[in-house]
Amino acid sequence: MNADPAVPAAATSRIILLAIWAFVLCGRVWSAEVAAAPVLTRIAEIRALSRAEAQKGVPVKVRGVVTLRDMTSTLPEWLVLDDGAQGIWAHMMVARQKGVWVGNWAELKQITPGDVLEMEGVSHPGSYAPLIMPSRVVRVGREPLPPARKIPMDRLVSGAEDCQRVELAGVIQSVTTPPRNIERSGFLLNTQGQTLRVTVEDWPDMNAAQLIDAEVRVRGVFTATSNYRSELVALRVHIMGADGCEVLRPPPVDPFEGRRVSLDRLRPFSPDGPDAHRCVTQGTVTFCAPGDFFFVQDGKAAVRVHAPGTVVKVGERVEIAGFVDMSRMVASLTGAVVRTLGDVPVPEAAATTAQYVLSPEKSLTTQRGMEFDLDGHLLKLKGTLRGMEIENDGHSAQLQIEMKDANTTAHLVGLNSADVATVSSWVVGSAIEITGVCEVVFAMKAPATIPAASSFRMWLRSPTDVRILQTPPWWTPQRLMAALVVSGLALLLVFGWSFTLHRTLGKRTAMLEETMRHHRNAELEFESARQERRRLAVDLHDGVQQMITGVSYRLDAGIGQLERNPSEAQAQLSAARRALVSTKNGLRDCLLGLRQVEEGPGDFAALLRHSVETNAHWPPGVVTVETAGETFALSRDVMGGLLMLVQEGVGNALRHGAAPHVDLRLHFAAEGLELVVKDDGKGFNPQSAPGTRDGHYGLEGMRQRMRWLGGTIEVTSRPGEGTRVCVRLPADRARTVEPAPRLPNTSPNSNTTIDA
Repeated sequence: MNADPAVPAAATSRIILLAIWAFVLCGRVWSAEVAAAPVLTRIAEIRALSRAEAQKGVPVKVRGVVTLRDMTSTLPEWLVLDDGAQGIWAHMMVARQKGVWVGNWAELKQITPGDVLEMEGVSHPGSYAPLIMPSRVVRVGREPLPPARKIPMDRLVSGAEDCQRVELAGVIQSVTTPPRNIERSGFLLNTQGQTLRVTVEDWPDMNAAQLIDAEVRVRGVFTATSNYRSELVALRVHIMGADGCEVLRPPPVDPFEGRRVSLDRLRPFSPDGPDAHRCVTQGTVTFCAPGDFFFVQDGKAAVRVHAPGTVVKVGERVEIAGFVDMSRMVASLTGAVVRTLGDVPVPEAAATTAQYVLSPEKSLTTQRGMEFDLDGHLLKLKGTLRGMEIENDGHSAQLQIEMKDANTTAHLVGLNSADVATVSSWVVGSAIEITGVCEVVFAMKAPATIPAASSFRMWLRSPTDVRILQTPPWWTPQRLMAALVVSGLALLLVFGWSFTLHRTLGKRTAMLEETMRHHRNAELEFESARQERRRLAVDLHDGVQQMITGVSYRLDAGIGQLERNPSEAQAQLSAARRALVSTKNGLRDCLLGLRQVEEGPGDFAALLRHSVETNAHWPPGVVTVETAGETFALSRDVMGGLLMLVQEGVGNALRHGAAPHVDLRLHFAAEGLELVVKDDGKGFNPQSAPGTRDGHYGLEGMRQRMRWLGGTIEVTSRPGEGTRVCVRLPADRARTVEPAPRLPNTSPNSNTTIDA
């Protein structure tokens, strides 16, 4: 029974209509919910929405003054609106992506801080706090910006003041001024013992030298930076430009005028709290990552110094003016300015173990009087090299080291090619001793009340800081197992090879007997064919050659008697004459070769030399013969075939290649015979050379002859670089071959078709 195709089609149509109806119904329900929701007119009401409520797109209509606006994008993607009580993000780009914003971008570009806007749109949960997706924005006037409020740090850390105008005072510790329209400029501000980022929208002439270490007052919009889970991770303040940053006290003219401290008292207790300005200290450089950071040590204290663009060398005594950084839970210096005081001896590296590095309290009594911890100190540690990796295009390397109490990573930076070669020569598994600067990672571990060392890494100055104590033994369990597997496979192969050899020996014995039989038959046939070849040579010389010569004369006479000069006739007659001349030359070569095989020496090398000397149409001294290896006798059939091939190759080199010199090279070897015909003529392109379809049989004839002889031929040539013909014949085919089949009328030795 055949099903009616209209039935499933009708059912499908009903399903599609039902889906559309359900979609429309849901849309109406959602629209009804949105329409039924009250319009929020105060920013505080929008910010009070939960994320789930804000996700529904609650309608909003607010009025406020612009306190901040995006200035780095081609289109104004966002702005901050403040209604006098609170501020909120209004994100046009998000609204555009959601299909809410359909307004005029050109009008938005004219908006500046201080403009009063009436804004309609819907709520959105935002990345941290709720925001507005505008659908309509109208500029209705201008008003002064709301006053900035002084907010305690604990309130800022809570993130509750997001989008509110705040006032902060502090010390600028670094300035970033990237190219415009790539990334916003800004600076790090240390305020109330905390460091936060101040982002600048439009301050083209911001000067880092006039701001770093200056005391400033910042008035701007506080924002909270969040992660993908909408959790607060960092604090930030946005200002529009120079108007948002008031310099209270400029930085000192000389950065080294700051307070001087010892290297072990960078952040001591003070009743007045920590000083946010630069401090000045001294130390001896023990390690340097050029242009990035370095370590200094002074007595029992050692510190990491971050100084981008500064290059120092190990062994220099330096004076440092920098800001104290506690982000590693141990004091280091950042934003540093450095000057060199001279070269001094490098502190001696202390021999220790991973146990003492990770247990600072033990170093108080056992580690040569060192205090508290070994962070930043020059140390010697022993371990086992478990891995290494060349990184950064060969400019750095990372070593994995296993120790008794812990594992660590050692870093080498600033490598050259010689260093990379040295590192690559190290054998994994070797016992080593490393000398370098130790950088400890500290973390809070309950129930401890102070940070504890959780791990560490080593910074090595050069490959000489690694001393190989002992290379691993060659025999390992893995290698022993591999050797056993290989030995077993080898035994299996020997048994298989022995069985195969036995069978092959039987086949080769039968083949040898058959070859000997063919050899005897070939000798008998050669004797009977000798007389026939002599008769053929005489007949060709006395009959066919003379006839072709006569035809050539008649064609010359006919061309000379043409009166009306028919161009087509002349072309055809000229071609015929060239073909006949080439035929005559080819036949002459063939006759000469046949006679030389019969009457010449039995040694093939001597036969070639004899052929070169007796060929009158080969210019004297142009063709040379060279031999190599221990010669062996060739059968007459092989010598005849190879001699014909040589004559063909030399003739082509002289006639077509205009070669001033042709080399014939014979190489006798145990595996067979190699014959090379090489000239320094014009050469040609073998891929585009005329073939048998074009009436040229020379190359194909040479290939066919080598197939009869059981060998191979290789022709290589390039225009302007001469031609090389290389033939190879196995030893068993060269010494004894089956009788070659009689050549067809289009002889491969005939140059007639090549010249035609």
